[in-house]
Amino acid sequence: CPTTLVEMAGVLKLLEADAVRLQPIFVSVDPERDTLDVLRSYTAFFDKRILGATASPELVRRACQALPTH
Repeated sequence: CPTTLVEMAGVLKLLEADAVRLQPIFVSVDPERDTLDVLRSYTAFFDKRILGATASPELVRRACQALPTH
């Protein structure tokens, strides 16, 4: 997680003014531990523009399955 958030923050910094065209989202796969308040504080440490999100374990699983893999 921290490595990905550092990378996200770095991309935002490199994009400078163009970063406003993006909404980076960090989705926690541990919704029982990572409440929205915890995520808000954690993502803000890296960059205030990164949105933290989570949902029930089932919805998180379905969201992960819908993402393309490489």
